[in-house]
Amino acid sequence: MDCSSTSSNATGSPTPQRRHKFWQTQPVKQFEDKGNSTSLPESPIENPIALSEVKKEPYKLAKNFEWVTCDVDSEEMMTEVYNFLTNNFVEDDNNMFRSDYSREFLRRVLSPPGYFKTWHIALRVISSKTPISFISGVPARIRIRDDVVNMAEINFLCVHRKLRFKGLGPLMIKDLTRRVHSDNIWQAAYATGSCYPNSRSTSTQGFREMKFHDVPESIKAAYSLYNVSTKTPLAQLMKDALIMAKQKDYDVFNALDVMQNESVFEELKCRIGDGRLHYYLYNYRINCELKPSEIGLVLM
Repeated sequence: MDCSSTSSNATGSPTPQRRHKFWQTQPVKQFEDKGNSTSLPESPIENPIALSEVKKEPYKLAKNFEWVTCDVDSEEMMTEVYNFLTNNFVEDDNNMFRSDYSREFLRRVLSPPGYFKTWHIALRVISSKTPISFISGVPARIRIRDDVVNMAEINFLCVHRKLRFKGLGPLMIKDLTRRVHSDNIWQAAYATGSCYPNSRSTSTQGFREMKFHDVPESIKAAYSLYNVSTKTPLAQLMKDALIMAKQKDYDVFNALDVMQNESVFEELKCRIGDGRLHYYLYNYRINCELKPSEIGLVLM
């Protein structure tokens, strides 16, 4: 079994190399802010507005589509969400790998204590009831240096593979933002393999999405989430986790180099992955990029 690690990176917000049609309209640190990092405060970028001023109705859609609030307690709804993510949720920027999270796992991560049912939303075609996009959020209290901030953790933003680059992603983000604001939450955290903005055009002849028939079998991967080690050495704890994963027939054990994880990778003979996961904050500015070891947040 291969133990692989994935590098992570954290910034207060996207740091674009050029202007981005959507993100330049959002309360995130802009490219031109980089030169003013010492003079700008580490704090929310925009102040909250009165709840009475938050948009009450969902954003308008074309007549063929409808908003759906996804009930994680519904077996039928969770099956729909599971099937959609299994067929469309892409982990890497080159559209080569797709995760197959179980229904039980999805239900657990989407329904932590105090979660808001209205923060799990999808778009469907009215006539066929076919989902075309999904996004979720869960509440969290996140420490940013000395401040503890109530935030939304945004996850599982997914658009049908045939409808990408049609503006559905920003639309999903905007309506989830509206719902989060309605519950008096004004900051968010999210992660992506992309560094916003980026070029989406490809030039390699024959470059295409990977299909199931391209590989003889699927890869069963275990993920290391939060590791708290006090009396037990962290390397010993992680080694036992590797053994347990091997006993359950997992092919790969993935871990981010956040918290203290990096200190044990060499000892456990882990191989460094070729991807980087970028962490971003919405409506909160930090002046310096954080080292992976300074991050204590794990997002799928």
